[in-house]
Amino acid sequence: MLVDLSLFLVALTLGLAAAMLGRPKPPALDPARLLSVCWSALLWGVEEQADGSVESWSQRVAASLLYHPALRHGWRKLDSPVEYEIPVPSRPSERGLVEALAKLEPGAQRFERFFGEEGGRAALLDDPRALGDDYEPGRWLGHGCDWETLARWDVPVQAAVLRRLAHHHLVIVAAEDQLEAAEPLQAALAEDVSAHLMPLDGVEPTEPGAEALAQSLLALAREPADRLVLVVLGDAGPLLLAACQSDPVLRDRVVVVVLDGCPLKGVPEEPPAGLACTEREVWIVESFTHEVFDTEIRRATPYCVLARLSPDAHPSGDGRVPWAHQRVDEPPVPHSGRRPIAMVELGVAPADRSLLDPVIAGRGIILLLAFLLGEGAPRP
Repeated sequence: MLVDLSLFLVALTLGLAAAMLGRPKPPALDPARLLSVCWSALLWGVEEQADGSVESWSQRVAASLLYHPALRHGWRKLDSPVEYEIPVPSRPSERGLVEALAKLEPGAQRFERFFGEEGGRAALLDDPRALGDDYEPGRWLGHGCDWETLARWDVPVQAAVLRRLAHHHLVIVAAEDQLEAAEPLQAALAEDVSAHLMPLDGVEPTEPGAEALAQSLLALAREPADRLVLVVLGDAGPLLLAACQSDPVLRDRVVVVVLDGCPLKGVPEEPPAGLACTEREVWIVESFTHEVFDTEIRRATPYCVLARLSPDAHPSGDGRVPWAHQRVDEPPVPHSGRRPIAMVELGVAPADRSLLDPVIAGRGIILLLAFLLGEGAPRP
């Protein structure tokens, strides 16, 4: 009897293990899609309040948002589709997309195929509820929040944002090249959260400049509970990373960094700060590491990258900085296993920032932050 019971338990264990292994895993939530869908839903809410039509909403989405389900390695697909090797497993429609791009001229033709009607635009116009429970706003904003309340920016969503971002200061760090876009974005963010604008006179990642920026940022976090969220526009990116590198106290206070259209690997035609692209890339590899960016508190800080694109740019990018130069891979994991850097790909957006209303742009960023600081917090 004892032998029979043991065999039964072994068989039951093996059966349960087989069932778990055979169970299909749900798709991982894609931060790039989450941000784009939030922007699309907010645009719907604006059109609904103005008694607009579905057609006018779809036109605004097409004019101001970019997305494709097969966005990974997008710069390689747009620039060199013939040489691009699709990773296994491939994404839905990815192989057909690459084959189609290879037949088109670089620039506007490939851009329209990638992001146009045959590309990812339909994904932005679909009902977001079809994305499933992982994307349901109630999971990361709390009870009473769904896609309808999110689109209308109703009281439950506003209350959830205030709870999640209490004691958090959003700082727009912008060099001269992006001040025109930074000022209305800061004003829009300030309607919902604590938001500041920090303009920079220079962009050189020098030691004195980095230390000065670090001290200016820390001056905004006056209380022990205060935390900083940094939204970095354009050429300010390398100097901001140098500031975080220079000050461990700043790294402990910073909980999210959004690098928006930053030339992290340099500008080919006119290198900022006197650094050529090869020098800038070496600087990134040597400076942006898990060891250098370690934090006293054991956590992973999301470093989110959003690239800016122009339709006719070749290589793909904003016409000045290639897409590939606006991003950086997560550094190699050290022997200690500590990973204080968590790279988060936010996809792409139009180089012309005026195409998306700053209120919509700001609220999309706020929703992304609420997700990253809650349900979507990376694990160290």
